[in-house]
Amino acid sequence: MKNKQWFHQQITYLKEGSQTVFSIKDNLKELGALTTKEYGLLALMLLATILSSVLSGGLGTTMGIITLVCSIATALNLILIDRGFITNYIWGILAALVWLIIAFENRLFGDIASQLYYFVMQFIGIIEWQKSKSQRHSDFVESKSINKTMAAIMTVVTIVVYLFIVYTSYQLGGNQVWLDAALLPLALVAQLLMTYGYKSQWIVWIIINALNVVIWSIQLSQTDSSSTVSMLVLQIVMLINSLYGAYVWYKQAQ
Repeated sequence: MKNKQWFHQQITYLKEGSQTVFSIKDNLKELGALTTKEYGLLALMLLATILSSVLSGGLGTTMGIITLVCSIATALNLILIDRGFITNYIWGILAALVWLIIAFENRLFGDIASQLYYFVMQFIGIIEWQKSKSQRHSDFVESKSINKTMAAIMTVVTIVVYLFIVYTSYQLGGNQVWLDAALLPLALVAQLLMTYGYKSQWIVWIIINALNVVIWSIQLSQTDSSSTVSMLVLQIVMLINSLYGAYVWYKQAQ
């Protein structure tokens, strides 16, 4: 009976959260609640990605347009996560789907697995963030601290998954296997921490984004395409954003 009640409660949270996430009115409301500093950061991310697409001639190709859509969706997703606003998930869903296409095009199997995971976790995130909002009667999710036991378990899981992805990527003939393989295990940890509102997620996002800057820099040296240039610029602005996100969430936790 308890399991049935729990399941129905999760469905209720998903419905309530989705009404906000997919509402144009609520998206505009939460975007309108950003600070001047956050508008500046959002403008920087959007300007950097759009300029890189234009200057590299990316808007003249299908992949270039797809990459630009991914960049815009990711920028909006990130700035809303910074503030703990649940509407980030509509942009997270779009970004994961589009990024999946880009990862397939570049044969980055660790990235492919990461984006599939991100996509599924968006809906779990809607449930958990709506639950946090409802229980706290707040417009944003609570910033929490992780305990030592959870940190130890996540470290072990990260190492095991990493070694498995390295082996699988080698078998599939993937690119930049040792670097690319790190993305999925780190993504597992970062997205879980984000979903349940832990501030330490930002430490992992900083590592992921720094790795992605290296990966896409190497990718650019191997395949000089407009979409690759745009993706590299996107990784750089994501790294900048993750530093700001860490500042906001750790400050909120204090």
